[in-house]
Order: sequence, then structure tokens, then C-alpha cells
Amino acid sequence: DVWGVQANPYMRGTGSAYYFTVTGTRPEIPTVEIISNNAPCGEQKPNYNQFVTWTYNVEEAAVLTFAIPNNVYIPYFFAEATDFVPEVEVRYYDTDGKTLLGSEIVDGGSALVYKYGADDVTVPEGMVFRGWFTDASLTAVKVPEGTILTQNTNLYAQVRTIEVAEVGRIYEYDLRAASFDPEEHELLSVSGGHHNDSQHGWVFANGNTLSLEVAGNALIVVGVCTYSATSTTEVKDAADNVVGTLEVEKNVTADGSEQVIRYTGEATTLTFYFTATNYIHTIKVYHVSALPEKNDAGYYMINAGDAAAFILALETAESGDKIFLPNGTYDLGEKVLTKIAKDNIAIIGESMDGTIIRNAPDFRSEGIGTTATILIPKNITNTYLQDLTLQNALDYYAAIDAGQSGARAVALQDQGTKTICKNVKLLSYQDTYYSNLPGAVKYFDDCEIHGTVDFICGDGSIYFKNNLLYAEKRNRNGSGSDALTAANNPATDKGYVFVDCTIKSECPVVSLGRAWNGKPSVAFINALVDYSAGEFGFEGSGIQRWTKELMNAGAWPQFGEYNMHLADGTVLTPNSNVVTFLDKKVNPNESREIETVLTADQAAAFTMEYTLGEWAATAAQDAAQAVANPKAIDADATYLVEDNGAFVAILKGSELTDAYLGKTIRQANGRGGFGEAVVNDPTTAVIEAAGGQQSAVSVQKMIRNGQLIIIRGGVEYTAIGQTIQ
Repeated sequence: DVWGVQANPYMRGTGSAYYFTVTGTRPEIPTVEIISNNAPCGEQKPNYNQFVTWTYNVEEAAVLTFAIPNNVYIPYFFAEATDFVPEVEVRYYDTDGKTLLGSEIVDGGSALVYKYGADDVTVPEGMVFRGWFTDASLTAVKVPEGTILTQNTNLYAQVRTIEVAEVGRIYEYDLRAASFDPEEHELLSVSGGHHNDSQHGWVFANGNTLSLEVAGNALIVVGVCTYSATSTTEVKDAADNVVGTLEVEKNVTADGSEQVIRYTGEATTLTFYFTATNYIHTIKVYHVSALPEKNDAGYYMINAGDAAAFILALETAESGDKIFLPNGTYDLGEKVLTKIAKDNIAIIGESMDGTIIRNAPDFRSEGIGTTATILIPKNITNTYLQDLTLQNALDYYAAIDAGQSGARAVALQDQGTKTICKNVKLLSYQDTYYSNLPGAVKYFDDCEIHGTVDFICGDGSIYFKNNLLYAEKRNRNGSGSDALTAANNPATDKGYVFVDCTIKSECPVVSLGRAWNGKPSVAFINALVDYSAGEFGFEGSGIQRWTKELMNAGAWPQFGEYNMHLADGTVLTPNSNVVTFLDKKVNPNESREIETVLTADQAAAFTMEYTLGEWAATAAQDAAQAVANPKAIDADATYLVEDNGAFVAILKGSELTDAYLGKTIRQANGRGGFGEAVVNDPTTAVIEAAGGQQSAVSVQKMIRNGQLIIIRGGVEYTAIGQTIQ
């Protein structure tokens, strides 16, 4: 028989535990604990779907007696007859979710005793064994020892990243989740308290504590429940110094409101001493080298590699602010969807390859809307990114090897409009860049985007100028084909327009694009094909330069190319390429023939103004790079100072004293991005800059001490081409 006893959510009593005991013929019959919801009647809706269950797997008849203590409300219980289970098999799988470690046959109805443990499973470096779970997914439930086995059972080993208190680390704890277990965290511990429910989180009573280890300077953000008792909770360091307080007023403090504790000092343990009932929803811990502050030039200055300070600056910044990231890797760990949540925010790196913002979500959490390294939320305007790399380091190939249907890992999910990326590299594999707002306009200038499947995907009107599109290997062994784009735009959008871009590939077959949804539009104008990473073609199974099969019904595309060529001028675009696009999934008999080669007149129409409308001129001006002139320093302009490539300072021109002579300077444009480096030598005069002062500069000619000097890519040459050391 299967017996179930329901716990009534109106049981009362702070921190009280109620028990009932099942007595019978077997000595291992358990005592079952029921935790009250700790809320007076009327404050919480009852949940009549929570049961305590127990299985009695014995063939012989017996009388089972339930001993119920006082003040426990049992609305009903039921018994259900089941078949006797003589034996069950328990199978243990390694952390990859596929490798069978072994199995054993045990008596049905017996309690689970683990046959394998941490020493038997594969635990990657920097991770720790979590335990055994019902499946390999991130939402799986832990199966504890003592669980009564009534059917064949698969157990899957899971691991997690070891928490380390060090600068740049960010840890977020959701105490509302039933799966939250303090025992699984190295940097968090509790004395007393327990999980209440998914609405209220963990409850702490008078005398309970919560402790957090910090690396030194830290900012702690605590989300509290409105039902917490009116109270003041002191937060003390290891030396018993009060470093902050939580102030809660019952039914006045907004539910889930976040309170901030700022700690400045050496590494220590911060402890919350509760004096009354408090429900804690969430805790976020930022281990920072220094709390971010704006300098006189208007930039939030972040120390190299301090990801926590970068996140704090993003959360603190107001419209119009700028955040500067010197060269370094800003490792967000498994954190996803880091938001740029205000208009007119500029994130400026020191260099595209040197400033790297990366995250590495678990590959099992893949998803186009769930994994992004950086998220620009819906309708946020005028985001400006320059001289940095966004990398989603989800283990794409591990997901493919595991047989997942997808490994979508977005580096930049952009639901905003009027976004500009200048000298930005996006690194991932599937769905690297996701433009996610119909009607939006965006501009990519001198950028680099890597990926495999649909790695530029979504909607909007986006102008890509002089970008590198790099197709990575689809599979580890180099087989398969890639798709550069998957457009999803409505007919009112101009879609994706690529002008003077370069295509490079490690994959043998590349499709210029797939038709995702809506009325997808993609045009490649004057694309350069670069075989330096390996030769590749645009013809393959289901690919005739474009993928022939529609992804969704009725997504008949407007695809076109003009003058695709090699570096020697060889034209690769055929005179004609009529593609028969197929709607196999919904209307298998429907197809349309579409000419995908543009005429010269058609190609000429795909201008920046056509794509971006009236915003085109503003976008071009904002992305233009300023040229520093050491002979005429602008006192009101902003300059980045470097010494042999190493960051020194960001200063106003009025602050460029003789101490900075001989170092290189880069002048900021109107959005805060810095132009080409020029030696700060007042005897140097800029006499020519490719494209003029208000455009991207790749070559500069100067007169210094009467000699002609050419600067190309930051390297100085004499007039006859010799490198100046």
C-alpha cells in the first residue's frame, strides 16, 4: 500500500517542526518531518498539492498506525494498493550523463545506499561532486540516501563550480529555490533557519545567523520579504565590528526589495545576526578590488579583470554614463543575461583583443533567450560598445557530443535600438549575435563575429560595415556546414545588410543564410572571401549559396549578393543563382524560385541611409574616431594615455602635463571611444589621416623633428618603410 499524508499550509508556529510516526512490522519504517509555513492564517494562500508520502513494500498483511501529534492539521490521507516489487535495479551514470558507472540489484522497498561516490565519478578541475540526481538536467532533483526504492532507478552524478573568495567573483544565491542547500556552498553558511517556500525564501528567527566569506572589499545585496518582522539585523565582520544593517518594516518594506551592505577592508567573514523573523529571498555577493566610481573625465574606472566591479558599475550607471575596461579578462562565470539597463550607456574597452568579457554557462542550459553574455533589454536606446570582446564560452562541442538538439549560446542579445558596435569581437558558436527587436536599427563598424549555426540571427534593420564573419568548425572533426545568418524580420525591416565584409571559415561548407521567419531580408555587397583559415564553398546538401529549406512556414526570403570576390579580384558571385526555396515542414509541396544575384543598380541601393533611415548620419558620426594631435592638445577633450601599450590613465587634455610626454595618447570621440594611438610629442604634427579626422584612422603621416613618420596600426615607420624602435 502507498500512504500519503497531506501537510496543511496553515499550520502555525515560527520555526516549529511537526512529526508523525508510522509504526508497523518493519523496523526501518521512518519518521517523517513536516515543516510549518511560519505564516499566520491569511498571509499565504494554501497549497493543497503538497504531500508527505511513504511506501510499504511488503507482501504480508499488517496494521499500520499513524501517531499524529497535537496541532497538526491533516485534511485527508489516502492509501493506494500497488504491486509488490521484489527487486529493483539502480543504475549510476557519470557526470557526462551517458557513461554507465555500474548498477546493482536491491530488494524492492529497501532504502537507497549509494554504491558510488565522489571518488568514482569524473570531476573536472575546479569543480566538486554535488551528489546523485534524477536526471542530468539542471532542474533535476537530488535523490538522497534512504530514499525507498520501488522501481528501477537511474541516478546521475552532477558537479558544480567550487566557490572561491577572490576579486572579480560574483555569487548569486536564490534562497527561494527548494533546491538551495547551504551545505553545497563554500562561502555561505547558516546557523538555524530553513527553507519556507518559493515565495518567501528562507526564514531566520531570533538567534539565527547567516555568514558570508569575502575576499576583502565587497558589496552584498540582500532581497528581503515584506512579511519579515519589523527589525534591525546587524552585519558584523570577524572582529565583531558592525559593518552594516538590514532595516525591515513589516508590510511596509516592499516585497523582494534589495538592501545593500558595503564592506571595505581585508578578507573576512561577514555575519548577519537576526533578532526577529526575517524571510530572505536572494543574496548577491560582489568581490571587488574597489567599489567603482567615476573619474573627472566621466568614466567609471574598473580595475583590470574585476568582473564584479564591472557588473556593479552597470547596475549603478545612469543614462549617459561611460564605463572603461582596461585590458584584462572579465570572467562572469556562469552568470547570464548581464544587463545594460539604461539608455545612452557606453562600455569602452582598451582594445578589441585585450578587453574580454566572458561567461561560460552550463551547456545543458543552452537557449537563445537564456544564455547571453550581455543583454540589452527591450527598447533600451543608444548603447555604444567599442574595443572589446564578448565571449560566450558555453562548451558547444560538449553539447554536440552529448547529443543535444541545440547548443545556443548568445554573446550579445540586443533587444534595444540605435546600438553601435565599433571594433567589437563576438565569440561563440550557435546564435552568437541575436538582434531581438522588430523595428530596431543598429550599426556594426569594423567588428568581428564568430560562430557556426545561424550566428547572426533575428530581426531589425542592421548595417554591417567592414566586418569579419568567421565560421568556426560545425563539429569537432570538421564535418558539416555552417549558416552565417538566420533573418527573422518583418517586411517593414530592412534586415541584415553586409557591405565590404570579409568571410573566413574553418567549416568546408557555408550558407550565406537561412530563412527563419517573417519576411527575411539579407544582402551581401562586395564581400571578400578569405581562404587563409581553410578553403570552403557555398554549395552542399540543401545549400545553394543559401539554405533552400525554410525554417518556418511562409518565410519566403529576400536574399541577395553582389560582387563576392577573392583578394586578387576574382569574382565568385555567379551571373545568376535562382534558388528554389522549399516549405517542407508545413507545406511540403510549396516552393518558390527566387533570383539571389543582385544587379549593380540593386546593390547600389543598399546604402547605410536605406538600412538605418534618418539615424544613419548620427550612427556614422558617433562611430567616427577622433585623431589626437600632440601639437594642439584640446584642453576639454578626453585622452587615454598608454606607456608601451600598458594603460596609464584617462585624463582631460588640461591634465596632460610634461609627465606624459613620450607616451602614446588616444583621443576620445563623442561616445567615449578612443582613436588611434599617437606619441605625445609636441614636435609631431599630424599632416594626414586616412579618411580625415572624423573617421576611422588606419594610417597617419606626421612630421617629427623634420622627418616624415608614418604610423600604421600603432606601429611607426620611416618614409622608406623601416620600423622605428
